[in-house]
Amino acid sequence: MEIIFFLLLGAATGFWIAQHMYMGALRNILDALDVSDDDLRKVAEELDITVPPKQPQTVEIDGETFEYDEYVEVRVEKVDNVFFAYRDDTDVFIAQSNDADELVEALANHFPARTRVNIDPANGGKYLQDVAEKG
Repeated sequence: MEIIFFLLLGAATGFWIAQHMYMGALRNILDALDVSDDDLRKVAEELDITVPPKQPQTVEIDGETFEYDEYVEVRVEKVDNVFFAYRDDTDVFIAQSNDADELVEALANHFPARTRVNIDPANGGKYLQDVAEKG
């Protein structure tokens, strides 16, 4: 009986891992081809495929609630006083600047409205802390 349980557990775990690997690879391919979620929804509509509507997500920062549709992790590197920004999930280059304020502006211009851009301190967010504190 224990053997059956572990076989089922192993199969379920393997399926879950394979699904996440496949979805990650597909996400990277679509990003490399510059295919957006809206593009996919348009094709689904043309093929008469029902897709659930996007549900905005919320985050509370300093007591204020913000809604967003997309979430992106960004990595910032600093080399010889030049900041470089990359998408953390795909390593795709986004922008560079000598000035932290200009880099934040370039990131804001790069991503569509209602996109939450997160830069973890361990991924270079520490370089932009002064900009964030200015608000």
